[in-house]
Amino acid sequence: MIFNNKVYDILAYISRYGIPALSGLYYALADIWSLPYGTQVLATGTALTVCINILLGISSIEYNKSQKLAAESESKDKA
Repeated sequence: MIFNNKVYDILAYISRYGIPALSGLYYALADIWSLPYGTQVLATGTALTVCINILLGISSIEYNKSQKLAAESESKDKA
C-alpha cells in the first residue's frame, strides 16, 4: 500500500499535530472542568496516532522498495 504524496502529507500532519493536540487539550480540559472520559479520549488519540504512523511507515517502506526496483531495472536496461 503506497499513499500518494498528498494523502501521505495530510495523514502525517494529522498524526503529528492534529490528534495529539486535540486529545491532549480535551484531557487537560476534562480535568479542569470535570468533563467525562478524559483518559479514554487521550488513550484513543494515542492509539489512532500509532496506527496512522504505522500505516505511513509501511507506505514509506513500500515506496522506497518500488524506487529501488525501478532504479535497478533502469540500470539493467542501460547495460
